[in-house]
Amino acid sequence: MRETVLLSILILVGWTACTQKTRNTQSTSGTDSNIKQEQPIPALDVNEVYPQKEVVAQNLGNIRYIRLETQSKALLGDNMSPTISKDGFFFYGFSSGDIIGFDLDGKLLINFNHKGQGANEYTNIQKVAFDKENGEIFVLTQGKSPSILAYDTQGEPLYSYSIPDTLSAWNIVALNKKALLIWDIKNTPPLLNGTLAFTWKERPAPNPSPYVILDKKDGSIISRLPLSIKERFRHFIMTRVDGYSYVYIAQQNSLTPYMDGFILNEYTSDTTFWIDKDQTIKPIFTRTPSVRSDLLKGKLCEVLALTDSYACIRTISLNTEEAQPGVGLKEHILLLDRKAGNIAECIFRDENFKGKDGILPRPISSNNKLYFMLYPHVLKEAETKHSLSGELEKLTQSLKDDDNPVLIELSVD
Repeated sequence: MRETVLLSILILVGWTACTQKTRNTQSTSGTDSNIKQEQPIPALDVNEVYPQKEVVAQNLGNIRYIRLETQSKALLGDNMSPTISKDGFFFYGFSSGDIIGFDLDGKLLINFNHKGQGANEYTNIQKVAFDKENGEIFVLTQGKSPSILAYDTQGEPLYSYSIPDTLSAWNIVALNKKALLIWDIKNTPPLLNGTLAFTWKERPAPNPSPYVILDKKDGSIISRLPLSIKERFRHFIMTRVDGYSYVYIAQQNSLTPYMDGFILNEYTSDTTFWIDKDQTIKPIFTRTPSVRSDLLKGKLCEVLALTDSYACIRTISLNTEEAQPGVGLKEHILLLDRKAGNIAECIFRDENFKGKDGILPRPISSNNKLYFMLYPHVLKEAETKHSLSGELEKLTQSLKDDDNPVLIELSVD
């Protein structure tokens, strides 16, 4: 009971501070001995037009090149999705069923495929989660009977269970030794040209609390996090292109590893929260205007990295007129210099990669680290143009075109 009260107080403090005109003076002092006094949380006006800036990654923090180990039976295909945790890099094929994982140094850790319709098998993969402490990897599936299957690091089945039908799990992480944390989008409507689009006549209202804690061993619901967010909508943004219905999917990660816990990137919330393994919750970022102020031309936000010096935020436009079929919704990476007070739309470069091909791809984030994935054929081509230097050039000399990708790890200071 005490824990619930403390969480409610903390969240109330966060919501109140973030809705006031002077919301950046918010403090969490006096709520719990485990809560540290924080500097003001960063705030962002998403409607502002910020200057463009080319950022050399080495000037923002430490760089490390990670060569993902290549084995003949563990090759990453073009259609594999990445999941980065604090303990490694994992790739999965939604339809192929392949699951390949590497440790933080790029050494092969997990490689299996249990696609099928039998016991301990799956027909598709929605998301994977890794629990290093217990040596378990969890596979979240979708379909008529969504479920969670647990395997050891050798791919041997451990246990499995169906997800309660009151949930529609879209993301999953191992919160602690006993619990999983999922992101629930049950009954949340998509947007159709700026309006909530209910595609069925009768529907229960979506639960305003999107994050659910499950028992790791049997999948039973332990609790919902006390974050109440009204008028939630799905990350499907619908429009019509040349008379045909078209769906854009907002590229957004609702559970991002951060400081022995996870950033809760619920994009229909104007405030972004963080939870640790002990279920302490606190606000870490806020945006203005409200995401609901203009669903036709508004923007979603995703916190990628947050330090005392910087906040790195991805914004995603809801305006389908700005989107490109086959490319997706328009997005920007914004860098907030918290000490200087500057905000810029940034493009990342590696000082060891010259020329127009040296602009780094969209980053994936984990624990204040940004990861940029470069494919060997891109590096080998750059090598022939003498566009590489330093450690990156040396690494590329030993690459083959069909090797697994190289990750550039940027630890944001």
